[in-house]
Amino acid sequence: MAEPDVRKGMPPVKLPRDEFEKRYRSRFVDPAFEPLQRELDAIVAVGYMEPYATSHQALDEELEFQDEVRNAARALGNAVRLARAGKFENPAKDLVDPNPK
Repeated sequence: MAEPDVRKGMPPVKLPRDEFEKRYRSRFVDPAFEPLQRELDAIVAVGYMEPYATSHQALDEELEFQDEVRNAARALGNAVRLARAGKFENPAKDLVDPNPK
């Protein structure tokens, strides 16, 4: 007797971003959600997963993200230098946050 073909889970549904956003926002049409539009925008941005290649292209073009990565590398280098010198200081104290909150 042949082994049964066991299938688990569901295959991923590939939706264009505009269709994903339309379906997601259709759940929040109540006027009570109007003050939360910024939050819903952020959820849509995180919830839609772009293809691997294009998502990296977008990050490569984002200058603030590049500055954050460089700052992380600088802070790590500073931390190593300070630790070797026996100093306990903030390694990121002189770095400028490219995306202040």
